[in-house]
Amino acid sequence: MEAKIEAQVVPKTVVVGVDARDVFVLVLVPGSLVDAEICGRTSTEWVDSAIAGFTHRKQQIQKNDDIMTIVKNSVIDKKYCLVVYADTPLLTRESIDQTLSFAATYDFKAVQMPRGWVFETEHIKKATNIEPMKIPNLPDEDFIVAYNYSQVALIGTYARERINSAHMAAGVNLADPYSTYIDADVKIGKGTRVGPGVVLTGESVIGKNCRIGCGVVFESFDGADKHPITLGNDVFLGAKSVLVGPLMVGDKTHIAAGSTIYQDVPANSYAMSRARQAVKEI
Repeated sequence: MEAKIEAQVVPKTVVVGVDARDVFVLVLVPGSLVDAEICGRTSTEWVDSAIAGFTHRKQQIQKNDDIMTIVKNSVIDKKYCLVVYADTPLLTRESIDQTLSFAATYDFKAVQMPRGWVFETEHIKKATNIEPMKIPNLPDEDFIVAYNYSQVALIGTYARERINSAHMAAGVNLADPYSTYIDADVKIGKGTRVGPGVVLTGESVIGKNCRIGCGVVFESFDGADKHPITLGNDVFLGAKSVLVGPLMVGDKTHIAAGSTIYQDVPANSYAMSRARQAVKEI
């Protein structure tokens, strides 16, 4: 008989933490998932990042599958089973920890998120009728579903906002965060200023107190592989310059505006790249 799930709501304060070693994570991968790249990671890679540190496995599912039967057949010998979906790339470790703590604080056998659950393993093995408690105050955007490209674009907007906000909180000056595109794995040193229209991709590393003029592009992807781009400290990148990975740019280097740089530049250097200008009558 298919398990019945009816959610209840108990809005109380969460105070008890849960050790990651006590948790098994089952990641459900729907057939409708659009696993597009979002700020340098696919949807599934974003979820992988959120559950890093937990024992986990992935399970493909279809529209009419009985989720509770799948969960019962998948659990392992851990105190809790956390069930999440691979199509919610904005899911954060903070929301996961809050849900686990909610279950532990009040000794709930089943807790429901907007998309996903936490179960006490021994309970889910035996239960037929499951009545999960609905956890309050989780961010709605954590559970936006990537089922078409319109949703992927919406998710990308939230992801860019989170990435840019984290850099600014760490002391990076983004002149116009709404026109600045930074991949999830880019590292930027404190005191660096990033101008409008800048695109930073891949696993690029930028040192402290650099100046990146507007329209700069870090081109780390060659169509097949991503290549690192590393900048030292106190580097100046002129407007509309393009850096092509793999590339190392040393400390206190000046890159002229409009240059395409594809060879390493040593410290204390000035680099420029210009095609010969031709003017012809028309």
